[in-house]
Amino acid sequence: MNITRMNTKRLINEVKGLHDSIFNLDCFGSRDVLAYEGMCKELERRGFYQAFNEIWIRKNNHAKESSS
Repeated sequence: MNITRMNTKRLINEVKGLHDSIFNLDCFGSRDVLAYEGMCKELERRGFYQAFNEIWIRKNNHAKESSS
């Protein structure tokens, strides 16, 4: 999976799913953690920051990115 080619909505959805598996369900492997970290860094590179662990907000206008 090439995260640099994923659209932002899909990337946010993937990060939310991994976050839930890692931090809420405690059901993950080392690859999941590495993928989660890489995806978070890619979102940060695109100008987003993480608030409340699951909401990704664009830095320039502070508008919540819709994942629906």
